Amino acid sequence: MSGHRHYTAFVKKPVAGTVFDFHVAATEICDEEPLPPLGASPMPITEGMAHWQRSYWARWNPLLSLLEEQMRTEAVAALAAAGLPASRLVEPFAPAVELLINQYVRGSQHGLLLEHEYRKSNPPRRKNPYVQPPHRRVIVAAWMCCGGPTGACHALNGGLPTGVGGGLTRDHVDRVMYAYKRVPGRTKSVLQVELLLYRTNFLGMERVRLSAGLHPEFKGLRGRELAAAIHESRDLWNVMSRVVSEIPRSQVPLVA
Repeated sequence: MSGHRHYTAFVKKPVAGTVFDFHVAATEICDEEPLPPLGASPMPITEGMAHWQRSYWARWNPLLSLLEEQMRTEAVAALAAAGLPASRLVEPFAPAVELLINQYVRGSQHGLLLEHEYRKSNPPRRKNPYVQPPHRRVIVAAWMCCGGPTGACHALNGGLPTGVGGGLTRDHVDRVMYAYKRVPGRTKSVLQVELLLYRTNFLGMERVRLSAGLHPEFKGLRGRELAAAIHESRDLWNVMSRVVSEIPRSQVPLVA
């Protein structure tokens, strides 16, 4: 087996029972629920909505709010780069500055909505390079949340059975990061939205995993088996929605 094929097969099939195994399985489960357009604003929840609609938007509104906050951060950075004095970029913003920020946010959202509609109406004939597989998203998120390749390996190799070979190495992580950075055609805004989504999901899933370890019903379960048991017992979609909404914003740094 060539080095590349060995690397590809390994990272796509985590060692059973590891933290990496749990995150990949949980990501696959969460992927089964359709993602709202990332350019959408949070949807007000009303009594006239069907139950499934209220549940759906209750799950996704925290993330959409976080994305809007990211866009506002980008807008402030853009205004600073354009020469607006720092004294005018302190909240509460003057009405004229607030207007510029809102225009930037609406423009960013409109671009994401257009991209979403284009992809819906023009399904790719071959594999879409923009859609990252679960194992790659997990490794990229771990790299960001754990301080680089060494921290990512240490976190994701948790639960590796004693005496069992394998486990992620710095080389595995570096290869994934190199491949991810080479995906062509993404704007800065799209890239930042992706990374924010990856980080938020990783932090949320870690909280879910650690919390499950405190419950007797999940005793002895690890990796993919634990992810499946949580989904069957608690509905992982709802659990992740609640957990993500509780993550302190300071733990999900917004990149300008």
